Amino acid sequence: MTIFNQVLVERRKTNSIGNIKNSDFYRFIYSDLMQRLEPINRTFKEGIVLGFGNYPVFPINNSYRLKYENIEQLVLIEKKSIDLVIFPFGFHWLNDVQKFLFKVKEILKNDGIFICNFAGAGSLNNLRKLLFLAEESNHLPHFPHISPFIKFEDMTPLMQQAGFAENVVDCETIELEYENPILFMRALKGVGETNAISNRIDYSITKPMYNYIKNFNRNFLDQINLISVVSSPAKGSIKLKAENFFGGC
Repeated sequence: MTIFNQVLVERRKTNSIGNIKNSDFYRFIYSDLMQRLEPINRTFKEGIVLGFGNYPVFPINNSYRLKYENIEQLVLIEKKSIDLVIFPFGFHWLNDVQKFLFKVKEILKNDGIFICNFAGAGSLNNLRKLLFLAEESNHLPHFPHISPFIKFEDMTPLMQQAGFAENVVDCETIELEYENPILFMRALKGVGETNAISNRIDYSITKPMYNYIKNFNRNFLDQINLISVVSSPAKGSIKLKAENFFGGC
């Protein structure tokens, strides 16, 4: 089932590459993944960073021997040839999660590591409600303006079904604050994170909806529930360095 227009997602990400690279949020997204890798007691000989578009969003960390790959290139990668697959903040745009996970497992070595983070269920709930109220107040039909997100509790079963035997999944809430919701929506658009649902309407909001939203005359607060996953096809592959058990002593 096609939920998202992948061509549109890729185009928006490619067009937004400059904003993404300069975004504090995206810098946090990438550094958070790198920090999760650091304690793992492994030497990675060959790894890839996945993304949408033709350009790497983040600087490639050569200490992990990484290279950038467009997500569509997964089908061309040799089986069991990769030690590490990193997928920063893109999992929530996948149409077929299981197909993607099966392919990642296929290219990973038996003790390889897959690590990703993404927006989970409950993200952007305040914006979702505001858009709903804007439609309701103007007697407009309701359309999906915010993408559906995966629930935290669904991730471990999804990983297990795809053949990942060892899984570490957690969630943290990132609070976002803007002077008003219009600026918030512009920020989302600037980093290519706007609606790409296949059955979306051709416009984001109508003029009456815009007038309703701009009357929100106080700071606008919302949140991203950031789900992070570290997984491996083989149990015992996610081992921590000794200093992480003994505080470096």
